[in-house]
Amino acid sequence: MRGGVKAGMTLASARALLPSLLAIEGDKVADQQALLALASWAQIFGPFVCVYDEQSIAIEVSGSEHLYGDKIGMAHAAMRGLAKLGYHGDAAIATTPRAANVMAQTGVAEISLAPTHTLALDGHTLDGLASLGISTIGDLLKLPRNTLAARFGDLLPRRIAELLGDVQEELVPVGKDSSLIECMEFDPPTEDGSSLAFIMKRLVDRIAERLLGMGLGAKLLVLNLHDEERHVETIIVRAAQPMNEARGLLLLLTTKLEHLRESRRIVQVELEVTEHAPSQSRHYGLFEPKPRRDTESFTVLIDRLSARLGVNNVCRAELVEDYRPNRDWCPLPVLEGGNAAVIPITLPIRPTLLLTEPYPMAVQMLDNHPAIIDGQKVITAHGPERIACGWSDGGIKRDYWRVMLGDGRWFWLFRDEMSGQFFQHGEFV
Repeated sequence: MRGGVKAGMTLASARALLPSLLAIEGDKVADQQALLALASWAQIFGPFVCVYDEQSIAIEVSGSEHLYGDKIGMAHAAMRGLAKLGYHGDAAIATTPRAANVMAQTGVAEISLAPTHTLALDGHTLDGLASLGISTIGDLLKLPRNTLAARFGDLLPRRIAELLGDVQEELVPVGKDSSLIECMEFDPPTEDGSSLAFIMKRLVDRIAERLLGMGLGAKLLVLNLHDEERHVETIIVRAAQPMNEARGLLLLLTTKLEHLRESRRIVQVELEVTEHAPSQSRHYGLFEPKPRRDTESFTVLIDRLSARLGVNNVCRAELVEDYRPNRDWCPLPVLEGGNAAVIPITLPIRPTLLLTEPYPMAVQMLDNHPAIIDGQKVITAHGPERIACGWSDGGIKRDYWRVMLGDGRWFWLFRDEMSGQFFQHGEFV
């Protein structure tokens, strides 16, 4: 630190050395909440993660370090992840949590060179060791261990036993956090678009890291924008497939933000994943076929269109079991599951183009099949197929044929039983 200021000094002593020092009061509750959130995120590096000594995170990495090449690769990956989330930290890997914690605090290569205060000892014990000229862990380990408890109490020998692995520490792992929510505040409030975009990226990066660590992908995201008048603008985004890629999530949200009403002074931004599912992303072998990029691009396109136009305005045609040609399908939003009836294995052939209003045609019959239509000879005809419905639907009774004319066109036409007149109802294109 500058001006001779060191960690552990009183505020008065520090300001005496550096009058321009800016002091900000600590918030222990907020610090612990942030540490717990980081511990939840850190589960991407190992199955057992806990908050250690209220200031660090301990991770069991013996079964997962090979995923990053080696121990050094894992440590570097952890530091890059912290930086991405806006934090700075130090990492160390050792045979016991206490030893790793000491090395991370000091950065020493040999644990014997670390100062004694890194063992989380009380002030009375540290003063007693200092009076004996013991300032490093190496000096401490030279003392007879069986005499330490009588002179310094039980804490010191217990810390040494934890350091050397002679006792098993009782550590409480963090649970799999199912509440995926991130929040940031503006002080003072802002209506600047670039500031909002920066905060959005930070929130999305945090959410994406946590999703990745839990092996999940977001299906439904809720973004709440709180303004200084206590109004809340809620934006809901749904993804076609479980998604945990920060770039894709940010793209969906920014597309939706284009519909945000007039600029307001935002004081808080809150992003929550309210629906998630196991992620479909995985690693592929060297010779294992990977999914086609155009399929992934199509999924992204569906997500963006649904965000821009609304979920109910981006639909697919879902077949339903109905013999009436104009009622054998229904529009269903692409991002929602369907409850349509089960489709029979054998489906009747239906035209690609179905006319809204059937078009009258002059037809001459031969052996109960259309032979000439509007003066053109019929090359082939298939049918009839009887389609009828009850009185509630108009009491319709029709006989349908598929016919090919001399010019190669295929029509779908019917004869109305009541009037005997022929109509074109569709065309196979």
